Amino acid sequence: MIRQCGDCTACCEGWLTAEIHGVTMKPGTPCQYLKKKCTIYDKRPVNPCQGYNCAWLEGHLPMSLKPNFVNLIVSRRIYKDIEYYEVTEAGKKMTVPVLNEIIQWAHKNKKNLLYRVHNQPYTIGTEEFINLQDEIVNDTVMLK
Repeated sequence: MIRQCGDCTACCEGWLTAEIHGVTMKPGTPCQYLKKKCTIYDKRPVNPCQGYNCAWLEGHLPMSLKPNFVNLIVSRRIYKDIEYYEVTEAGKKMTVPVLNEIIQWAHKNKKNLLYRVHNQPYTIGTEEFINLQDEIVNDTVMLK
């Protein structure tokens, strides 16, 4: 089954960091082209707009973790050849049941996971990944 964003615009709402046509989108500053939906969707840039897919859209996460359902965006990242999934709150604090579901998913699927609770980063996964936590957290990731 191919997933589609549908009514979800979480990645454009300013919870992630990216540059679109020379204007930076970042926490507190949504994409300049987002109204109720993308106003330049057919002509949106390849990088980052067409190139970015959240982990839910890529099919890695269960249907229940669609970003606009749980107010979280999970992004698949690679750092020093280590794949991990980064959880970003999207407008509301993460609930305990949602955090529990993501942690269970990571354990079940043997995935490296980075998430934050009250801005404190936590990692789950391989020893190599966990040892890189401080380095990863201090590396600002722009969408590409």
